[in-house]
Amino acid sequence: MPLCSLSEKFVTLVVSFLGLVLYMLVGAACFSAIELPYEKNEHNLSVARLKVDNDSAVPAVQALTYRYNSSACFSFEAIEYHIMEDDYNHQRVEDDPLSWTYTKSVMFSFSVMTTLGYGDLIPVTRISKGMSMIFGVATIPLYFIMVMLYATQGLALLDIIIDSLISERHKSKVRAGILGGIFLILVLVFTGVYTARHDIDYLNAMWFTFATFTTIGFGDMVPDNTSSFHAFYFIVFTTISYIVIAMIALSLQDQFLTMYRNVSRLSRNFCKMLCICDVIPTQEGTPRMTRLRDTRRIAEMEAVPYDLETEEERAFA
Repeated sequence: MPLCSLSEKFVTLVVSFLGLVLYMLVGAACFSAIELPYEKNEHNLSVARLKVDNDSAVPAVQALTYRYNSSACFSFEAIEYHIMEDDYNHQRVEDDPLSWTYTKSVMFSFSVMTTLGYGDLIPVTRISKGMSMIFGVATIPLYFIMVMLYATQGLALLDIIIDSLISERHKSKVRAGILGGIFLILVLVFTGVYTARHDIDYLNAMWFTFATFTTIGFGDMVPDNTSSFHAFYFIVFTTISYIVIAMIALSLQDQFLTMYRNVSRLSRNFCKMLCICDVIPTQEGTPRMTRLRDTRRIAEMEAVPYDLETEEERAFA
């Protein structure tokens, strides 16, 4: 029976993972199929526009050179400089890589799925914008449900290992230490790889790690999406980090619930101390504080309807 239960959980985890990955890949293919032709068309128009500008500028400069004397040499040099700059822009536009390749579309789908949204890749067509909304509404809950499933099973497996090695009294401390160490290793490795890949200082790379692990995604620094290997590394490493963060949250859940119960108990006791009191004068003229709850209980015991005037008369009697 335990083996059967374990196999069912394993199948559930594998099917949920593969289904979500398949959905992400299909979504990336749809985004690339819609956005890439539009981007290529805009790219070709930009190249043609720059070429027309250069072709029309060269005859104009030649005409000015024959018409005016050398006193206008400075103006001619300025015009020639602009022509050279246009040639550079023309070459830059021709060499500019396309944004909506399949690898970059996969990274876009993953950023939508995880609510990272770096902003380096944004849909332009209306169809892609509508698909992005549908894709996000469908995949964001599924992704984090999958993360919680893996975190729950991972924490259960970790508890089994700890129970076989450590006594029950030190179980929570050992578990917290293991999860904290794993998370620290993930942070250091993720930051180090980003530092080496983008040739930036460690503090800025740590800023990117913070923005990624908290799903904020400020957008000032973005992951490398130029190669399939780096995209695969980023997706796998980020997902593992989210699972570890979820495991830490689940391990701290009992402590937070205990803390909440203690705070609630203290709040109830404090409210009992500060409950509404009735000031009842005595025959000696000194007031006596009596809780209304007590007077209600006394009234119920005596089968007398509770009345404040009745209580005051009874106090003077």
